[in-house]
Amino acid sequence: MSSSVQKKLDPNRLFHNLTAWFSGSVAARRKKLWLKHGGKEDDVTNAQFIFSEDVNYHDTVRLFDSEDYLIGCLTVFHAGFIDACINQNSAHKIPASRYLLMPPELAAGLRCVTKQVAEDNDEVVRKKAKRSKAPNRTVTNRENNQGTSSSSDRTQVLPHVSDLPSAAGPLYDVVPGQDGFIVQRNF
Repeated sequence: MSSSVQKKLDPNRLFHNLTAWFSGSVAARRKKLWLKHGGKEDDVTNAQFIFSEDVNYHDTVRLFDSEDYLIGCLTVFHAGFIDACINQNSAHKIPASRYLLMPPELAAGLRCVTKQVAEDNDEVVRKKAKRSKAPNRTVTNRENNQGTSSSSDRTQVLPHVSDLPSAAGPLYDVVPGQDGFIVQRNF
């Protein structure tokens, strides 16, 4: 359906047919918004969305220690997902992957791995850029136009696209309700 033909969603039905469980750490305001916009509350064993705002809150820690979480049948989302959906007037345009919560140890390990992969890729790019016959493009912060003001004019050397490392498989955000992705409880 084209965007000019799409009918406006009823904001009171934004979370229609979606269920959620809320940690005690979730602000009452967000829980009320979920309900106001058509979502239903359910117990943790049946809810499609498990929301928390604090990875160290006792009920969230219990979830992270549960067998369901450890075998990948349960995912915990930050309740900020609710606000993002309301701001976009859709529960199907927001990448849920941006709101994943995980135990602090796992998050720290993931940051270390991600940092190492980034450093390794940077080294590969630097080596290839030195060997490359294609000219690099130098961009200043002003040209970058990232919306941040900076008193310095640091430059950034961008390698030619052919010098970038390749990745296997597609990279994309997971958006519930699009491209065959749904949020459901695995049993």
